[in-house]
Amino acid sequence: DIESVLAPKDAITGTEEAEGNQQGHREKVEHYLNHALEGNKELYSSIFVTDLNGSIAASASLDNSEIEHAMKMINIDEIKASQKQWISDAYLSMDDKTAFVLVGTPVVSEEGNMVGAVIQVVNLNNLTTKIVSRSSDANYAYSIFNKDGIIISHENKDYVLKLDLSKENESLEKLIGEMKVNKK
Repeated sequence: DIESVLAPKDAITGTEEAEGNQQGHREKVEHYLNHALEGNKELYSSIFVTDLNGSIAASASLDNSEIEHAMKMINIDEIKASQKQWISDAYLSMDDKTAFVLVGTPVVSEEGNMVGAVIQVVNLNNLTTKIVSRSSDANYAYSIFNKDGIIISHENKDYVLKLDLSKENESLEKLIGEMKVNKK
């Protein structure tokens, strides 16, 4: 059904029946996406299907404004070029309270051609809460940071995507510098 939703418009035009079939496929796909989202709303904010131009063909979302925000972060050309799963850099929601990451997975036709992508908007705050939570006897907090030393998860949400650990002290600056040099 996803491939049918992503069929080029000129391949289905000509009859009302063909266009109605595509709409029926879209409704089935959106029903499936809504079911997947409902069962995983702690993890996902949105799940949507894009065509090769990055236009949304079907979607399910807890907040439609976040889909628009996520669309600015998608790199459909990178997904097309690699034909492999793609993960975005972390970014903040429009209200600056929630960190998200996008996971894009190519949709491939039976002939082996990429026809679009399924994009999941993953809530990093919810995904990493247990990892960065401080135990009752600890006097320190854990954090997760990206390749540049920017915190992407911390119990203090004010630090998320705002605190650069490489600028906090000389030891962290050296460690993050070594990570950048040694990344492969």
